[in-house]
Amino acid sequence: MGYCNEQVDESSPRASAWPNARHAPFYHEISTILNQELPKIWLWYEVRPMGFNKRIVGLGQHFAEQPLLMFDIPIYNEIHTWYTE
Repeated sequence: MGYCNEQVDESSPRASAWPNARHAPFYHEISTILNQELPKIWLWYEVRPMGFNKRIVGLGQHFAEQPLLMFDIPIYNEIHTWYTE
């Protein structure tokens, strides 16, 4: 999206390098900066109820692992691996 902030760029690798309890201050710093600069804002979150036929193998299994439905996630790049039982 073109956002650049040196503090965020420096804190991100440090945050992911620590165990859960120790990375919190880094993520707090990153969140504070992002909230102040607000490089991106969601205007709405669309909920789409989904239903799956249990005979189709692949779709339901992937959705169970990654329940957030977005159209740029790998599930839609894996459609060629689905099959019916």
